[in-house]
Amino acid sequence: MAKHEHGSMDTEVQEKTFDGFMS
Repeated sequence: MAKHEHGSMDTEVQEKTFDGFMS
């Protein structure tokens, strides 16, 4: 999982993207 230096906004997008990827 690649971590980008953006902020809480990126974390929110990552969680949704990762969740959809795992589904």
